[in-house]
Amino acid sequence: TPYVAHWFDRSEQGMAMGVFGAGNVGAALNQLVAPVLLVGFGWVLVPQMYAALVVLTLLLFWALSYPSPAPVPAAAHAMTWRRQARLLLEPKVLRYCQYYSVVFGGFVALALWLVLLTAAGAFTLTMGTRQTMGLFLSPMNTSTGLGVGSISLAFAFGQLWWGLTQPFAGAVADRVGTGRVLVAGVVLVALGTFITPFMTSTAGLIFSIGVLAAGGAGMAGPSVLMAATTRLVPAAQRGIATGMVNAGGSFGQFLMAPLAIGLSAAMGWAGAMQVLGLLVLLALPAALVLKGNALQGAPAGQKRLTAREAISEALRLPSFLMLCAGFLVCGFHVAFLATHLPGVIAECGLPPQVGAWALAMIGLFNIFGSFGMGWAVGRWRMKSLLVLVYTTRSIAITLFLLAPKNEVTVLIFAAVMGVSFLS
Repeated sequence: TPYVAHWFDRSEQGMAMGVFGAGNVGAALNQLVAPVLLVGFGWVLVPQMYAALVVLTLLLFWALSYPSPAPVPAAAHAMTWRRQARLLLEPKVLRYCQYYSVVFGGFVALALWLVLLTAAGAFTLTMGTRQTMGLFLSPMNTSTGLGVGSISLAFAFGQLWWGLTQPFAGAVADRVGTGRVLVAGVVLVALGTFITPFMTSTAGLIFSIGVLAAGGAGMAGPSVLMAATTRLVPAAQRGIATGMVNAGGSFGQFLMAPLAIGLSAAMGWAGAMQVLGLLVLLALPAALVLKGNALQGAPAGQKRLTAREAISEALRLPSFLMLCAGFLVCGFHVAFLATHLPGVIAECGLPPQVGAWALAMIGLFNIFGSFGMGWAVGRWRMKSLLVLVYTTRSIAITLFLLAPKNEVTVLIFAAVMGVSFLS
């Protein structure tokens, strides 16, 4: 910076420093070039290529750059280290140092956390919208007259389709890249949510809620987002990284549930649902950050399994089968609460706002549960933690069934279930 400043008058130094600072676009260029080089040459060769470029730049700068345009004043030669250090006591120097530490340091920190924040943000919108659909079950029943059973069938099919979509979405993301799958998923969630108020038959609700919205949520859901995240962060940080992405979905539920109730009061349930559908589209820019496929995260020389080989290998592992069985029960809990908890609360004679705040409490406390589990997996055995999660749920559900139903017991139950919800 001092070298460039010497060549320009004070009235022109701002522009000169701006052009000099524009060299940071090289970092953006590197984001485009580095993944291609990693796939083409492997991670071992890429640092060597970068080191060679740095040495070449050094030699070119040494040979072709000009000396300072003006001779160095004699006073500068007499400047001692102690006199230079006194500048640190100048208020202006300290103030500008602080400005730069916040602006540039914040930018660097944001770049380091950009992957996690992007994945969590996308999950906030898709999961948050999906988990608040239970608030619309009663208004949909009143509007369509289909009955709770028929509408619940659409939600049940959606839960099934959401689960079935995820392995296929993950396989496609491994081949064509996470970004493209994420775009398709976000668009489908938005479209399915937006057209749901126009559906007046069970088949129509199954199509909008069960096929479009649920399928899109599977494509832009935890399997794809967490796979992209773990591929782009160091192995030692994957536990807390997945916890952060999970917390994004929880925050979405905490944010969207009160928002849905407020929008419903202001513009009706149909308008509220369509607004939530449009909000999902805000997740589209995440595709620009979460690009790349499994090849970019694979170590050099590692054999890449086909989908058939990966499934066959997984099915031979007893631990994998036990995890799937446990996740089946987990999905039952999560889907039931997200879909039917507001209805259960209404049947107990409590106002709809309590149902919304119960879903919000689940989302809020799930943030703590997700971060806590992400921290804990690096310190204790995962199967012991899973036993703790499922035991906590069992006790909470049993006590809730036996307890009197009022606002306090509902919110306490929601908080306890939230801690173990997606952790």
